[in-house]
Amino acid sequence: MSGELFEIDESVLLEALHKWGYPAQELMAIEEMAELTQAIAKTNRGRPGNVAEEIADVLITVTQIALSRRHEVQEAIAYKLDRLRERLKR
Repeated sequence: MSGELFEIDESVLLEALHKWGYPAQELMAIEEMAELTQAIAKTNRGRPGNVAEEIADVLITVTQIALSRRHEVQEAIAYKLDRLRERLKR
């Protein structure tokens, strides 16, 4: 199984991070996560909500933030996946 879930052009994300800065992109991620939360809530109430588009926005902005902390994030992912594997065995 591939480790890459979606194709995301890191060069574009890094360019945006460089242009607008980490704090601005961090705030953008917060805004996009709120929009995703709202879209999911609407969909669960039977109202139209563009969940796929909001997921894309969240993935893009969160990946930007993760790129600036790549090593730390990779370590955390490895730890969390190991823990999940153990829980799945129960």
